Amino acid sequence: NKKVQGVFPIRGKLPNALSTPKEKFLSNEEIAGIITIIGASYGRNCDANKCIFDKIIIGSDRDPDGDHISTLILIFFMMYLRPLLEAGKLYKSTPPLFGIKEKTRIK
Repeated sequence: NKKVQGVFPIRGKLPNALSTPKEKFLSNEEIAGIITIIGASYGRNCDANKCIFDKIIIGSDRDPDGDHISTLILIFFMMYLRPLLEAGKLYKSTPPLFGIKEKTRIK
């Protein structure tokens, strides 16, 4: 339902907020898109009250690549969108590594 949720797919890995110069990091298309969509600005101007979402949920694959991508996103939020973390708006979903199928008997 577009009225209550949105999905923003990330293409590839994000730059590391800890090791990438600020100007280069913020000019990344994916990072700029996330900041724009959230609507809370960034850095010292970041205001959790301006965030258009109550919850921001990070969903990634349950493999080493997915874990790395979600870690990069968490570092980005810590460095540039910290008020959203402090307001409790950021969540991470973790899909299961396996599925369970119920065996059915045919009579």
